[in-house]
Amino acid sequence: MGSGRNTGLSSIGPEADRGTDGVRRQIGQKPTFVHVGNFRIADPLIPDSRQTAAGFVGVLGRACATSREEGPNGRESRTLYAALPSKAHRGYVKLLGMRRLLALAILTAMLTTAAELNHFYRVIDHETYSAIEGCDFLKSEFAAFEKRTTVRTDGTYTAIYFYGTHTYFELFDAPGEKRNPGESGIAFGVDSTAAEPKVVSSEKHLTTREWQGVQIPWFYTLSGQGGQGLGTWLMEYHQDFLAKWHPDAGDPAGGITREAVLRRYKAVLRQTPTDSMLDDVAGLTVAASPEERQPIEQWIRDISSGFPVQFVEPGARERGIREVRFRLRRAPAKIVEARFGAKSVLRLRPDGTALWTF
Repeated sequence: MGSGRNTGLSSIGPEADRGTDGVRRQIGQKPTFVHVGNFRIADPLIPDSRQTAAGFVGVLGRACATSREEGPNGRESRTLYAALPSKAHRGYVKLLGMRRLLALAILTAMLTTAAELNHFYRVIDHETYSAIEGCDFLKSEFAAFEKRTTVRTDGTYTAIYFYGTHTYFELFDAPGEKRNPGESGIAFGVDSTAAEPKVVSSEKHLTTREWQGVQIPWFYTLSGQGGQGLGTWLMEYHQDFLAKWHPDAGDPAGGITREAVLRRYKAVLRQTPTDSMLDDVAGLTVAASPEERQPIEQWIRDISSGFPVQFVEPGARERGIREVRFRLRRAPAKIVEARFGAKSVLRLRPDGTALWTF
């Protein structure tokens, strides 16, 4: 939610004063609002209403505000005021009750903060896959690693995984999975637990994962945009996942944050580096045609993600993820280069960055 967005909204209520917490609050008569950047949303009269409205602003491009009023029957009513930028001067839409507020947000995807990268995947040729899987440096120095077969109600697949602090990535063997080299996917996610965000969409889908012979809830997804061999989606971990998947391996409080889930993933591995180099995935370069990239870029803006995704023309080569930029926790003293097969190169630099090309 940027502070510079011009919504075309006219003023609501009297002038505001800035509190010690840096948030401007209206002074005077009802309604009472909180200002965040250029947006006016409810003072915290309803638990988490500020976060909820902020999420709607980020996803829907609307400015939202709520107020608390006393109705004719003496009962308190809660009001959301929302305005579409294209119809801002035609007035406000008044929605009574949080249930109707949620019903409005049919395209909203559990956002109270900007979406960040959760993980990406790429399908690679067998020579490259085998070289990466067999590289001792990657397993003992670069990052926590595992090869696993995942059994879901909608399919079973095998891949190799590298885990960072908040992000991870998975690589598939093209012939083993009967898929085409270059096929890629980019999953964005949210970390908010304070507002217990939910997927509010007709495209809501719950994905489960088998553990000890039982399918347990894993995460919700909201479909995004895609092109030839490239898909995107938004995901939110299910609030019960960590309580049901290896519950003895970590904090019983669980959570839905990317960091909490990755901490659990690493905790159950038999062996991990004592001081891994990888911190997080910091950016992606994707080969896609202009016709494919435009809806993807717009969708990324729609979910308020600032994660850097750059696009290049595919030319005669494979579409999909071409380069991955990493942030390192531990940098090498000099440039380290590792080659995998004939096509893939990983370069780690003393400045704390790394680049993996495919």
